[in-house]
Amino acid sequence: MMSLDLATRLIDEAVAEAGARSLGLSFAVTDGAGIVVAAARTDAAPPATIEVAMAKARCAATFRRPTQVFEQRSISGEPGVVTLPGVVALAGGVPVVVDGVVIGAIGVSGSAPAIDHEVGAAVIGRIDRLA
Repeated sequence: MMSLDLATRLIDEAVAEAGARSLGLSFAVTDGAGIVVAAARTDAAPPATIEVAMAKARCAATFRRPTQVFEQRSISGEPGVVTLPGVVALAGGVPVVVDGVVIGAIGVSGSAPAIDHEVGAAVIGRIDRLA
């Protein structure tokens, strides 16, 4: 289950990762149903990026896969994938998996989609230490 405590720790890790990379980013963490549990925007992040981060997190949680998958499918000749309700075809949404179960997702927005994904994946890569 995605608790507020875990969501806050994920956000804190994401803010630290953005700082280490000198990036202005927004972050959102959802539960397994795609409901936002916590969100934050660094001082340098453009305002609209918080909404994009929430959409990426919702997509990754409900479809149980990184949003990077939808971006790649769209680019490689499946543009119809973007017509699926709730799909965000931009990298930066990464599921949170604990003991083989998707308990939520993190969405990152504010940089190039590939960088957003890297940041989200780096945070999720530390889940064993955070959970």
